[in-house]
Amino acid sequence: MAKFYKSGLLLILFLVCIVWHSSAKPMKKTVIITINAASLDDFLNNKDINNIARNGYIGLMSSKSNGKINQYKPYLTIGSGEKGEVNSGHLVANKADELVIEKYQNITGIKCNPGSIVNLSINRIANANSKTLYNAIPGKLGSILRSNGMKTAFIGGYFRGENFISPAFLIAMDRYGLSDYGDLIDTSNIDGVLNSFKKNYSISDFLVIELGNIENLYTERNIYFHTAYELNWNKQMELCGKVIKSIKESINFSNTVLLILSPFSPDKAGKSSELLCPLVLYDGGENSGVLMSKTTRREGIISTLDIAPAVLEYFNIDNSGFIGYPLKAKNVANNTQYIERINNITTDISVLRIRLLKFFAILIIIFLLFYIINCLKNIVSESYVDLLISFCLLLPFSMLIEGALRISSMFLKAAFIAFLSFILSLIINKSIKNDIIKVAAIAGINVFALIIDIISGQNMLKYSLLGYDPIIGARFYGMGNEYLGVFVSCTLLFCGCISQLNKNMKKILITLMIFSAFVTGLPWLGSNVGGFVTAVFGYIMFILLENKYNIKKAFMISISMVLIGLIFVAASNIFFTGLESHFGVLFKQIKSDGLIYLYNIAERKIKMAGKIVRYTIWSRVLIALIFGSVIIIVKAQGYIKNYLVKIGHIKNSWISLIMACAVAILFNDSGIITAALMMFYGVFSMMIMNNRKIQ
Repeated sequence: MAKFYKSGLLLILFLVCIVWHSSAKPMKKTVIITINAASLDDFLNNKDINNIARNGYIGLMSSKSNGKINQYKPYLTIGSGEKGEVNSGHLVANKADELVIEKYQNITGIKCNPGSIVNLSINRIANANSKTLYNAIPGKLGSILRSNGMKTAFIGGYFRGENFISPAFLIAMDRYGLSDYGDLIDTSNIDGVLNSFKKNYSISDFLVIELGNIENLYTERNIYFHTAYELNWNKQMELCGKVIKSIKESINFSNTVLLILSPFSPDKAGKSSELLCPLVLYDGGENSGVLMSKTTRREGIISTLDIAPAVLEYFNIDNSGFIGYPLKAKNVANNTQYIERINNITTDISVLRIRLLKFFAILIIIFLLFYIINCLKNIVSESYVDLLISFCLLLPFSMLIEGALRISSMFLKAAFIAFLSFILSLIINKSIKNDIIKVAAIAGINVFALIIDIISGQNMLKYSLLGYDPIIGARFYGMGNEYLGVFVSCTLLFCGCISQLNKNMKKILITLMIFSAFVTGLPWLGSNVGGFVTAVFGYIMFILLENKYNIKKAFMISISMVLIGLIFVAASNIFFTGLESHFGVLFKQIKSDGLIYLYNIAERKIKMAGKIVRYTIWSRVLIALIFGSVIIIVKAQGYIKNYLVKIGHIKNSWISLIMACAVAILFNDSGIITAALMMFYGVFSMMIMNNRKIQ
């Protein structure tokens, strides 16, 4: 009888285990497939990838890395969650056999199991990144996954000479250059890849598959004739599509998400050096749309920094130690056409921006020289000079308005900007004869246009030539350094001119300056902390000078007010975490990495500022404007003292503007650009005032 009860109890326990096992939720899995060097067009022209994209989520990825870009750095950025440094000599992966295990253990002091994949150059990679300003930790994502009990695996790579190169292993490995499982195989063998996938998919939680033949072809592109290269490229892309289709059909999407991405997309058309990279997320095809993240705050565009946090969030693992943010999906009809449109607009802006901004900078220098020569030789009349000065000062406004139209043709874009600037300049000069009102009108147009656009979602700033470039990846939202210079200088000039015209407007002008400072700095608006510091300093200086404080005392009080303002902006980033800006990310990283991160930020900003001073044309513009202003003052010395007494309020705005230029250089990555544009408005407004005596 006792045996009967024991047998019955065992049977019940057995049945309970079966029921529990069948009802248990399967462990989540992530599969990443890389096709490096492929573009958005390559993805969409491939019927298999296109089909997955149309039934999933598609996006564009900014892959800007540390220093000069190469095709391998974005892999390390994805795996570390920080901009990393790596070169072609660090990419050899090895399957762990007896010899490799012994060598790996000698190098790292870490044991690995047969069948693991290892990178024997891991210490070189780690050392290379410890010397960079970003201090990336190679394999950070893999380490976090493995420390949380996840199994990692890698499949793929390609032969280069005698070595098997596996750049995508930089995503799968941990900080010791190790993944639990994997196979180094030629991914052109569809059956071999599929068999390897089925084996590794069943035993791993995080699987990276590298379809490396496209990247290998790109690396060796110089040995091919163009037609032969295109033929081979199309053949390899077709093969990649078939492999991806086979893998997709073998995945259980009830517990798996599939990411297909190209970490680096060169511009084969020759428009620019690199493009936004395509990625596709597929989770079963129930919904479709585009990807976005808080890093960019732009529909359809993310950063390579967002991939690691996205993977960790999917596994319900804390991702606060990363500067990127998890991916968000937005349902959009006809998502592939939508993303194509975004890609075309962004690429056109990136290409045209460099050329037209260089032309704008050269135009400033040329016209400054012309003005000085005209002062000496009196070549053209004052009215024509006023017209040209106003034309130059209105170009940033016209560039902002063009951002709403998004004209694709470079010629038509330039023609529209020039035409609108000329018409506005003509209207202002014909209808306004008082120089102070003229400057106030030009400054006011810029200030209020920027305020309206920033408050309403920055739809003009995002697409303006004087805005920012997502391909460069320095800024995706808020107020960029170019328009910061326009905004702060024009606000100071507008307040100076209005105060000169009507002394009873003091309270209204102070309110405007406070409002514009917060528009610049708040995380859900301008989101520019360096700009906020610049604005607050300049505005406080102006207010104190207006109240008869001497410059030294005004300077010290301005510094104190800037510190108070920074505390407010910091609080807004801490308490409004859903909308935290770059300043909020800084707090997050200091909390994660300690004060060393703050030191690295300071060092990076100093080096970046030095680099910009040496290489950007805006440093030449700033120098030219400084010398030009000296020449103008010397030329006008006959009546300058009496003249400045008459326009004391405008003089205060000029002094505040010049002092704010120095603050802009200190507190902004590209502060030279901000300072140059501030000086541009300061000097050119001085040129209008100096062109003839006040009416």
